[in-house]
Amino acid sequence: MAVYPNYQIAAGYNNAAGLSSIETVLAGYDTVKVGLAAAPPQAYGRYRESNTVAIRGNGKNLFRGFASEEWPFGFLSFDQIEGMQTNFCSGSYDGFVTIKTRTDVRGTYANFNAVLKLPQLADFTPDNIKPTGIVGYTMRFVRLVAL
Repeated sequence: MAVYPNYQIAAGYNNAAGLSSIETVLAGYDTVKVGLAAAPPQAYGRYRESNTVAIRGNGKNLFRGFASEEWPFGFLSFDQIEGMQTNFCSGSYDGFVTIKTRTDVRGTYANFNAVLKLPQLADFTPDNIKPTGIVGYTMRFVRLVAL
C-alpha cells in the first residue's frame, strides 16, 4: 500500500535500501499510544534548494550551499522523540541519515543523504510542552546531497 505523502528515513548515509515511511517509524516508538502516532509530517513546500540565495548582477537568483528540508509534525510523543534520538542520532540531537522527501509542487520525490537536526526541549515554549509530548515538533534536515 502506498503511503502519501511518502516521506521516508533510514539511519546512516547511502542507505536507500533501508528507507521506511516516517509514519511507520514513529508508530513503532509510540509505546503510550497517545494519538497521532502515524500522522505524516506537514512538509509540503518545506524543501529548499539552497541555504543561501544571492542575487546575480542580472537580478536572477544564485543558489549556494546545500539543500535543506523540514518535516513539521502537529504532535510527537516523548517516546517518539526519544526513539528518533536513539535510533537516528546516537542518543543526541543530530545524526547522519538517508531520506526520501518531496522536492517540487508536482509531487516528485528524491533520495538524499542528510544530517538530521532534532530540536532540544529548550527550543519550545511551555505552551508546546504537554504531559505526553510536544506540539509543533519539527525535524530539520541540512546538507542534503542527492543519491
